[in-house]
Order: sequence, then structure tokens, then C-alpha cells
Amino acid sequence: MLYAPNSGSGMKVKLMEAFALGTPIVTTSDGVEGIAAEDGIHAGMCEDDQGLIDRTVELLNNPNLRQERRLKARY
Repeated sequence: MLYAPNSGSGMKVKLMEAFALGTPIVTTSDGVEGIAAEDGIHAGMCEDDQGLIDRTVELLNNPNLRQERRLKARY
């Protein structure tokens, strides 16, 4: 899931649902506001477009990374 809001306000239900379902996420710091997620562990996080694209492509090309993020995001 790629979610890049321009601004945030509180927890994002769509991200909570994605984490619960084991969907790997790439987002901004506003996207995970209120959620204890760390870049490179629970989700890919970046503030610029190219970084978001790079993290998304990395997930698409690496099934082991997707599985690792799925498992870590659920805890």
C-alpha cells in the first residue's frame, strides 16, 4: 500500500487495517502519525516522491522484504 497524504491528523484507520491484514506499507510521517511504526522495520517511510517510489519498487521486487514487513507490522 502506498499512502502519501499531504498532512495528517491522528491515526489513520486505513493504515491500521493494512497493518492488521499484513499489507506492506510505504508512507510519509504524516501517514503514520499516532502509530508506533519505524522506517525500514514496520513500513517504508519517506517525505519525498522519489523516496516513496524507491521504497515501493523495492517492496515490489523483493518478496522476502514484503514478508518481513507483513510480520513486523502485525506486532
